[in-house]
Amino acid sequence: MMRPSKYRAIAAYRCEACGAEASYPAKCIACGSDCVIRFDSRAEARRWDLLRFSQNVGQISELDRQVPFSISVHRPDGQPVTISTWRADFVYLDETGNKVVEDVKSGPTKTATYRLKKKAVEAIYGIEIREVTG
Repeated sequence: MMRPSKYRAIAAYRCEACGAEASYPAKCIACGSDCVIRFDSRAEARRWDLLRFSQNVGQISELDRQVPFSISVHRPDGQPVTISTWRADFVYLDETGNKVVEDVKSGPTKTATYRLKKKAVEAIYGIEIREVTG
């Protein structure tokens, strides 16, 4: 039996091929595909559904999920050292071609560690992380 999430979020599953909701990570009942993906929360899965729809109608493009951003510093000798990695829930290009980085957040998940990593990623990569509430 799996341990519950520390924030009590309930995982959600979607078929990547047809978008159907699944109750666990196995074959999709709707299309028989093996590509069922897991989301950390139902809010994240709902946001994925909305973004996939937006991509299908041409409002956004190049939608990707769980994109890693490395948080690195340089030692005095110039060698880079990776301190941590932060994963964006979603990255895509909007209608104007601008890169959008999103993270689905609720109150309890806005921890001090998250806020620190967010500031570091924004400073290193020169981006703005858009927080989406579920």
